[in-house]
Amino acid sequence: MQNEEVLIVENLSKAFELNQQGPLLFKDVLKQSIKNILKPQKELQNPFWSLKDISFTLKKGETLGIIGQNGAGKSTLLKIISGLMSPTKGRIILHQEVASILEIGSGFHPDLNGKENIFFNGQIMGYTKAEIEKKYQQIVDFSEIEEFMLTPVKYYSSGMFLRLAFSIAVHFDRELMVFDEVMAVGDQRFQNKCMNKITELKNKNCTFVIVSHNFREVANLCDRIIWLKEGQIHMDGKTYEVLTEYIKQDEEDEKDLKQSQTENAAFQKPSLREELDEVLKESHIKIHQLEVRQESDLGAKVFYNHLPLQFELTFSVLRHEEVFDLAFVLRDALKTPLFGGGTFEFFQKQKPNKNQEYLLQWIIPGNLLGEGYFKISLVEFLDNNRSFANYEFYEFEMKGITKIGDPTPKFFTPIKPPLEINLKPIKK
Repeated sequence: MQNEEVLIVENLSKAFELNQQGPLLFKDVLKQSIKNILKPQKELQNPFWSLKDISFTLKKGETLGIIGQNGAGKSTLLKIISGLMSPTKGRIILHQEVASILEIGSGFHPDLNGKENIFFNGQIMGYTKAEIEKKYQQIVDFSEIEEFMLTPVKYYSSGMFLRLAFSIAVHFDRELMVFDEVMAVGDQRFQNKCMNKITELKNKNCTFVIVSHNFREVANLCDRIIWLKEGQIHMDGKTYEVLTEYIKQDEEDEKDLKQSQTENAAFQKPSLREELDEVLKESHIKIHQLEVRQESDLGAKVFYNHLPLQFELTFSVLRHEEVFDLAFVLRDALKTPLFGGGTFEFFQKQKPNKNQEYLLQWIIPGNLLGEGYFKISLVEFLDNNRSFANYEFYEFEMKGITKIGDPTPKFFTPIKPPLEINLKPIKK
């Protein structure tokens, strides 16, 4: 059934001992292992909690993305789900067998060649030799490294490791698949091939847990995202909502870091006006005002997507020695450029005048944008079409009006125009 739970994580915590003694002799390791078997494990003296009280469930057919800064606990969580590490507290309940790709070389015997490792992994997963032989050529063809199948994998590059590991994971049927940065595999063509394979498996109702720093990949694949922060769940929700908040926080952290490196800690954080004035020191323009208008009552920087949104930018020209163009570019929350426009035709016909004030107006039609967060960047182009300045200028959110009981599925698409779609049965 679609809603059955494949994975249950209950109050999961994982601690590691800090300031452990340095390398031991093998006999010391053996003695300690025997002690751990005969005696209950002592409490850690100086624990570092990589995960703290994590709880969530995953339903069949769902694709869950895990994001967070380095050290947030993502890889630790995947290792516990995959059975490679035991939790300090809490538990994992699995209702399906797991296939995982976590780190380079995991699950491979370095002295075995590629072919032997395929059979080795298949047997571990419970397949017979005859069943593995039926799948062998499919695995080899997908990995695209057939000429290296008789080479020991310890001589493989990281890309070859991941190609073979991914191919094995997706061809030996498992209902739950756990991937850690798997889309770093190979070149763009092979990455697209992997994305298509994951989409194919999603359509067959397979369940995925994916860790990735590639937000476009996460947005395209994941139905839901968990944001880990310092070992805890900071946010768990819809893909675009969590990604947008994460990116906003990341940008704020980056600004704060730059400020702390260049300014006195007691210095007041500059306002948007002060930041723009700093950026525009070498610019051709001086911005006076930006007005944004819509007949809505949602407050500042929040608008309805079914209504038109009007922008009016007032600026003056500081110099006119060379022809330049001023353009606005609308970007989605993941900073992908969607569309834009500007002064191209006007300033090509009539050179800008120094100290002249201009009003640049544009309207985003209603029923064009989807729900989510958007940013407007301003870009200056010189007469040789070289980008002279590019800076973010304005950020806003689009909301939709949802009817109670509306069965329409919500797609993560920044552009959502009113398409004319017709469906009718064909009479035979």
